[in-house]
Amino acid sequence: MTFREGNRVLVRATGARGTVTGRVAPGIVRVRLDEGMEIRIQESQLVPAASAAPRQRKGTGVWLGFVPEYGVQAWPDYYVVHLLNDTPQALDFRIALVIGGEEDSVWEDRVDAFQTHRLGKLYYDELNEGPAFTLQFWRSTTAGPEASRPIQMKIRPATFFKKKGTLPILEREGHLLEVRVDFGESQEEDLRQYTRQRAMSPRQRRIMEELYSDFETVPDPRDLASFEPEIDLHIEKLTPDHKKMSNAEILRLQLSRMEAFLEKAVRLGIERVFLIHGVGKGRLRDEIATRLIQHPHVVTFRNDYHPRYGMGATEVILKKEND
Repeated sequence: MTFREGNRVLVRATGARGTVTGRVAPGIVRVRLDEGMEIRIQESQLVPAASAAPRQRKGTGVWLGFVPEYGVQAWPDYYVVHLLNDTPQALDFRIALVIGGEEDSVWEDRVDAFQTHRLGKLYYDELNEGPAFTLQFWRSTTAGPEASRPIQMKIRPATFFKKKGTLPILEREGHLLEVRVDFGESQEEDLRQYTRQRAMSPRQRRIMEELYSDFETVPDPRDLASFEPEIDLHIEKLTPDHKKMSNAEILRLQLSRMEAFLEKAVRLGIERVFLIHGVGKGRLRDEIATRLIQHPHVVTFRNDYHPRYGMGATEVILKKEND
Protein backbone atom coordinates (compact mmCIF):
# COMPACT_ATOMS: atom_id res chain seq x y z
CA MET A 1 0.00 0.00 0.00
CA THR A 2 1.22 3.50 -0.83
CA PHE A 3 0.87 6.29 1.72
CA ARG A 4 0.82 10.03 1.06
CA GLU A 5 2.01 12.94 3.15
CA GLY A 6 -0.58 13.66 5.82
CA ASN A 7 -1.95 10.09 6.04
CA ARG A 8 -2.52 8.83 9.58
CA VAL A 9 -0.81 5.46 10.07
CA LEU A 10 -0.18 2.77 12.67
CA VAL A 11 3.14 0.88 13.02
CA ARG A 12 2.40 -2.87 12.84
CA ALA A 13 5.14 -3.97 15.26
CA THR A 14 4.55 -1.47 18.07
CA GLY A 15 1.05 -0.10 17.58
CA ALA A 16 2.44 3.46 17.63
CA ARG A 17 0.43 6.04 15.70
CA GLY A 18 1.72 8.91 13.63
CA THR A 19 1.43 11.03 10.50
CA VAL A 20 3.33 10.56 7.22
CA THR A 21 5.48 13.67 6.63
CA GLY A 22 7.21 12.77 3.38
CA ARG A 23 8.76 10.14 1.13
CA VAL A 24 12.42 9.13 1.42
CA ALA A 25 12.62 6.57 -1.40
CA PRO A 26 10.31 4.12 -3.18
CA GLY A 27 8.62 2.09 -0.45
CA ILE A 28 10.08 4.16 2.41
CA VAL A 29 8.42 7.13 4.14
CA ARG A 30 9.03 9.49 7.06
CA VAL A 31 6.53 9.30 9.92
CA ARG A 32 6.18 11.75 12.80
CA LEU A 33 4.93 9.68 15.74
CA ASP A 34 2.38 11.17 18.09
CA GLU A 35 5.04 11.02 20.81
CA GLY A 36 7.10 13.56 18.85
CA MET A 37 9.79 11.33 17.31
CA GLU A 38 10.24 11.19 13.51
CA ILE A 39 11.25 7.84 11.96
CA ARG A 40 11.96 6.38 8.53
CA ILE A 41 10.08 3.16 7.90
CA GLN A 42 9.04 0.81 5.09
CA GLU A 43 5.44 1.24 3.97
CA SER A 44 4.91 -2.52 4.34
CA GLN A 45 5.32 -2.03 8.10
CA LEU A 46 2.41 0.44 8.25
CA VAL A 47 -1.37 0.21 8.13
CA PRO A 48 -3.85 3.09 7.85
CA ALA A 49 -4.77 4.28 11.33
CA ALA A 50 -8.38 4.63 10.23
CA SER A 51 -8.61 0.91 9.36
CA ALA A 52 -7.14 -0.07 12.73
CA ALA A 53 -9.62 2.03 14.68
CA PRO A 54 -12.23 3.84 12.54
CA ARG A 55 -13.13 7.29 13.71
CA GLN A 56 -16.64 7.58 15.04
CA ARG A 57 -17.21 11.24 14.26
CA LYS A 58 -18.76 13.40 11.58
CA GLY A 59 -15.71 15.56 10.94
CA THR A 60 -15.47 19.26 10.27
CA GLY A 61 -15.69 19.39 6.47
CA VAL A 62 -13.37 19.85 3.51
CA TRP A 63 -10.47 22.30 3.60
CA LEU A 64 -7.46 23.58 1.71
CA GLY A 65 -4.46 23.70 4.03
CA PHE A 66 -1.26 25.64 3.36
CA VAL A 67 1.87 24.60 5.28
CA PRO A 68 4.68 27.21 5.08
CA GLU A 69 8.21 26.12 4.16
CA TYR A 70 10.98 28.56 5.06
CA GLY A 71 14.37 29.25 3.52
CA VAL A 72 16.79 31.92 4.65
CA GLN A 73 14.24 34.77 4.67
CA ALA A 74 11.84 35.60 7.46
CA TRP A 75 8.89 34.84 5.16
CA PRO A 76 8.09 31.46 3.57
CA ASP A 77 9.62 30.43 0.25
CA TYR A 78 6.41 28.60 -0.57
CA TYR A 79 3.39 26.84 0.90
CA VAL A 80 2.70 23.12 0.51
CA VAL A 81 -0.98 22.83 -0.42
CA HIS A 82 -3.03 19.96 1.04
CA LEU A 83 -6.62 18.89 0.47
CA LEU A 84 -8.05 17.93 3.86
CA ASN A 85 -11.08 15.64 3.78
CA ASP A 86 -12.33 15.69 7.36
CA THR A 87 -15.57 13.89 6.44
CA PRO A 88 -16.70 10.23 6.60
CA GLN A 89 -16.88 9.87 2.80
CA ALA A 90 -14.18 9.42 0.15
CA LEU A 91 -14.18 12.07 -2.59
CA ASP A 92 -12.84 12.09 -6.13
CA PHE A 93 -11.67 15.55 -7.12
CA ARG A 94 -10.38 17.83 -9.83
CA ILE A 95 -8.55 20.88 -8.50
CA ALA A 96 -6.75 23.51 -10.56
CA LEU A 97 -4.49 26.35 -9.43
CA VAL A 98 -5.25 29.35 -11.62
CA ILE A 99 -2.69 32.16 -11.93
CA GLY A 100 -3.03 35.03 -14.36
CA GLY A 101 -6.30 33.60 -15.65
CA GLU A 102 -4.68 30.32 -16.75
CA GLU A 103 -4.52 26.90 -15.14
CA ASP A 104 -1.02 26.57 -13.70
CA SER A 105 -1.39 23.13 -12.09
CA VAL A 106 -4.15 20.52 -12.18
CA TRP A 107 -4.69 17.59 -9.80
CA GLU A 108 -7.16 14.74 -10.35
CA ASP A 109 -7.30 11.94 -7.78
CA ARG A 110 -9.19 10.63 -4.74
CA VAL A 111 -8.92 11.56 -1.07
CA ASP A 112 -10.20 9.00 1.40
CA ALA A 113 -12.39 9.74 4.41
CA PHE A 114 -10.53 11.53 7.23
CA GLN A 115 -7.36 11.70 5.12
CA THR A 116 -5.35 14.34 3.29
CA HIS A 117 -3.89 14.62 -0.19
CA ARG A 118 -0.78 16.68 -0.93
CA LEU A 119 -1.47 18.77 -4.02
CA GLY A 120 1.61 20.88 -4.72
CA LYS A 121 3.19 24.24 -4.01
CA LEU A 122 2.00 27.84 -3.96
CA TYR A 123 4.98 30.19 -3.97
CA TYR A 124 4.97 33.21 -1.71
CA ASP A 125 5.42 35.71 -4.55
CA GLU A 126 2.44 34.17 -6.38
CA LEU A 127 0.11 35.51 -3.67
CA ASN A 128 0.45 38.91 -5.34
CA GLU A 129 -0.69 37.56 -8.72
CA GLY A 130 -4.33 36.93 -7.80
CA PRO A 131 -4.17 33.12 -7.49
CA ALA A 132 -7.40 31.13 -7.37
CA PHE A 133 -8.45 27.50 -7.07
CA THR A 134 -11.21 25.88 -9.09
CA LEU A 135 -12.55 22.70 -7.50
CA GLN A 136 -15.09 20.01 -8.22
CA PHE A 137 -15.81 16.81 -6.29
CA TRP A 138 -17.54 13.50 -6.93
CA ARG A 139 -19.03 11.13 -4.37
CA SER A 140 -20.34 7.58 -4.79
CA THR A 141 -24.08 7.01 -4.42
CA THR A 142 -26.40 4.08 -5.07
CA ALA A 143 -27.38 5.79 -8.33
CA GLY A 144 -23.76 6.21 -9.42
CA PRO A 145 -21.19 9.00 -9.06
CA GLU A 146 -22.64 12.39 -8.14
CA ALA A 147 -20.85 15.65 -8.97
CA SER A 148 -20.69 18.72 -6.78
CA ARG A 149 -21.28 22.20 -8.07
CA PRO A 150 -18.03 23.75 -9.42
CA ILE A 151 -16.27 25.97 -6.87
CA GLN A 152 -13.94 28.91 -7.39
CA MET A 153 -11.90 30.23 -4.49
CA LYS A 154 -9.86 33.41 -4.93
CA ILE A 155 -6.90 33.80 -2.58
CA ARG A 156 -6.82 37.31 -1.12
CA PRO A 157 -3.59 37.89 0.86
CA ALA A 158 -5.26 39.97 3.59
CA THR A 159 -7.75 37.18 4.34
CA PHE A 160 -5.26 34.38 3.73
CA PHE A 161 -2.80 35.54 6.40
CA LYS A 162 -5.58 35.86 9.01
CA LYS A 163 -6.71 32.24 8.54
CA LYS A 164 -3.91 30.68 10.56
CA GLY A 165 -4.01 27.80 13.04
CA THR A 166 -3.67 24.03 13.42
CA LEU A 167 -4.74 22.13 10.31
CA PRO A 168 -7.25 19.27 10.81
CA ILE A 169 -5.83 15.74 10.42
CA LEU A 170 -2.32 16.99 9.65
CA GLU A 171 -1.99 18.57 13.11
CA ARG A 172 0.48 21.12 11.75
CA GLU A 173 0.49 24.89 11.83
CA GLY A 174 -0.57 26.63 8.64
CA HIS A 175 -3.25 28.62 6.86
CA LEU A 176 -6.70 27.13 6.39
CA LEU A 177 -9.48 27.87 3.89
CA GLU A 178 -12.83 26.11 4.07
CA VAL A 179 -14.16 24.48 0.88
CA ARG A 180 -17.94 24.58 0.81
CA VAL A 181 -18.80 21.43 -1.15
CA ASP A 182 -22.38 21.52 -2.46
CA PHE A 183 -23.86 18.44 -4.09
CA GLY A 184 -27.15 20.23 -4.87
CA GLU A 185 -29.73 18.44 -2.79
CA SER A 186 -32.64 20.08 -4.68
CA GLN A 187 -35.19 17.60 -6.08
CA GLU A 188 -35.87 19.77 -9.15
CA GLU A 189 -33.32 18.90 -11.83
CA ASP A 190 -33.63 19.52 -15.54
CA LEU A 191 -31.99 17.08 -17.97
CA ARG A 192 -28.77 19.12 -18.33
CA GLN A 193 -28.32 19.38 -14.57
CA TYR A 194 -29.08 15.68 -14.07
CA THR A 195 -26.54 14.69 -16.69
CA ARG A 196 -23.90 16.93 -15.13
CA GLN A 197 -24.57 15.57 -11.63
CA ARG A 198 -24.30 11.93 -12.75
CA ALA A 199 -21.21 12.37 -14.94
CA MET A 200 -18.11 10.35 -14.16
CA SER A 201 -15.26 12.07 -12.38
CA PRO A 202 -12.01 12.59 -14.36
CA ARG A 203 -10.41 9.83 -12.28
CA GLN A 204 -13.24 7.38 -13.04
CA ARG A 205 -13.21 8.34 -16.74
CA ARG A 206 -9.44 7.71 -16.89
CA ILE A 207 -9.88 4.27 -15.31
CA MET A 208 -12.62 3.35 -17.80
CA GLU A 209 -10.49 4.51 -20.74
CA GLU A 210 -7.65 2.30 -19.53
CA LEU A 211 -9.96 -0.70 -19.12
CA TYR A 212 -11.48 -0.39 -22.58
CA SER A 213 -8.44 0.73 -24.55
CA ASP A 214 -7.75 -2.15 -26.96
CA PHE A 215 -5.59 -0.38 -29.50
CA GLU A 216 -2.04 0.90 -29.14
CA THR A 217 -0.97 3.90 -31.20
CA VAL A 218 2.19 3.23 -33.21
CA PRO A 219 4.58 6.22 -33.12
CA ASP A 220 5.64 7.83 -36.39
CA PRO A 221 9.22 6.64 -37.14
CA ARG A 222 10.14 10.21 -38.17
CA ASP A 223 9.12 11.51 -34.74
CA LEU A 224 11.23 8.83 -33.09
CA ALA A 225 14.25 9.63 -35.24
CA SER A 226 14.09 13.37 -34.58
CA PHE A 227 13.35 13.19 -30.84
CA GLU A 228 16.13 14.45 -28.56
CA PRO A 229 15.99 12.66 -25.16
CA GLU A 230 16.86 15.83 -23.26
CA ILE A 231 15.40 19.30 -22.77
CA ASP A 232 17.25 22.39 -21.55
CA LEU A 233 14.90 24.27 -19.23
CA HIS A 234 17.11 27.33 -18.74
CA ILE A 235 14.74 30.18 -19.54
CA GLU A 236 17.03 31.76 -22.12
CA LYS A 237 16.75 28.51 -24.11
CA LEU A 238 12.95 28.67 -24.08
CA THR A 239 12.13 32.28 -25.00
CA PRO A 240 13.98 35.45 -26.05
CA ASP A 241 11.59 37.61 -23.97
CA HIS A 242 12.50 36.22 -20.56
CA LYS A 243 13.82 39.56 -19.23
CA LYS A 244 10.26 40.90 -19.20
CA MET A 245 8.91 37.94 -17.22
CA SER A 246 8.38 37.62 -13.47
CA ASN A 247 9.91 34.70 -11.57
CA ALA A 248 6.51 33.02 -11.35
CA GLU A 249 5.94 33.40 -15.11
CA ILE A 250 9.37 31.94 -15.81
CA LEU A 251 8.69 28.91 -13.62
CA ARG A 252 5.29 28.33 -15.22
CA LEU A 253 6.81 28.33 -18.72
CA GLN A 254 9.62 25.98 -17.67
CA LEU A 255 7.19 23.49 -16.13
CA SER A 256 4.80 23.74 -19.05
CA ARG A 257 7.60 22.90 -21.51
CA MET A 258 8.72 20.05 -19.28
CA GLU A 259 5.20 18.57 -19.16
CA ALA A 260 4.88 18.78 -22.97
CA PHE A 261 8.31 17.14 -23.38
CA LEU A 262 7.42 14.27 -21.05
CA GLU A 263 4.05 13.78 -22.76
CA LYS A 264 5.77 13.42 -26.14
CA ALA A 265 8.41 11.07 -24.71
CA VAL A 266 5.70 8.82 -23.26
CA ARG A 267 3.74 8.86 -26.52
CA LEU A 268 6.85 7.82 -28.46
CA GLY A 269 7.73 5.09 -25.97
CA ILE A 270 11.01 6.70 -24.85
CA GLU A 271 12.20 5.07 -21.64
CA ARG A 272 14.95 7.49 -20.45
CA VAL A 273 15.18 11.29 -20.70
CA PHE A 274 17.12 14.11 -19.07
CA LEU A 275 15.70 17.40 -17.74
CA ILE A 276 18.44 20.05 -17.67
CA HIS A 277 17.71 22.60 -14.93
CA GLY A 278 21.12 23.75 -13.71
CA VAL A 279 22.15 24.04 -10.09
CA GLY A 280 21.31 27.55 -8.85
CA LYS A 281 19.10 27.80 -5.75
CA GLY A 282 17.30 24.57 -6.58
CA ARG A 283 13.78 25.99 -6.92
CA LEU A 284 13.24 24.63 -10.44
CA ARG A 285 14.85 21.30 -9.52
CA ASP A 286 12.57 20.93 -6.48
CA GLU A 287 9.45 21.82 -8.45
CA ILE A 288 10.44 19.31 -11.14
CA ALA A 289 10.80 16.63 -8.46
CA THR A 290 7.32 17.44 -7.12
CA ARG A 291 5.79 17.08 -10.58
CA LEU A 292 7.68 13.85 -11.30
CA ILE A 293 6.51 12.24 -8.06
CA GLN A 294 2.91 12.83 -9.16
CA HIS A 295 3.43 11.88 -12.85
CA PRO A 296 1.61 8.63 -13.70
CA HIS A 297 4.25 7.52 -16.25
CA VAL A 298 7.40 8.16 -14.21
CA VAL A 299 8.96 4.97 -12.85
CA THR A 300 11.81 6.71 -11.02
CA PHE A 301 14.13 9.70 -11.28
CA ARG A 302 17.45 10.86 -9.83
CA ASN A 303 19.58 13.97 -9.66
CA ASP A 304 23.02 12.33 -9.40
CA TYR A 305 26.34 13.44 -10.87
CA HIS A 306 26.52 12.88 -14.63
CA PRO A 307 29.71 13.30 -16.69
CA ARG A 308 27.87 15.45 -19.24
CA TYR A 309 25.50 17.47 -17.04
CA GLY A 310 27.23 17.45 -13.67
CA MET A 311 24.58 17.95 -10.96
CA GLY A 312 22.51 20.16 -13.24
CA ALA A 313 20.11 17.59 -14.70
CA THR A 314 17.55 15.06 -13.52
CA GLU A 315 17.43 11.65 -15.18
CA VAL A 316 13.89 10.29 -15.60
CA ILE A 317 12.88 6.69 -16.30
CA LEU A 318 9.47 6.42 -17.98
CA LYS A 319 7.01 3.65 -18.61
CA LYS A 320 5.16 3.37 -21.89
CA GLU A 321 1.75 4.97 -22.31
CA ASN A 322 -0.13 1.65 -22.34
CA ASP A 323 1.96 -0.19 -19.73
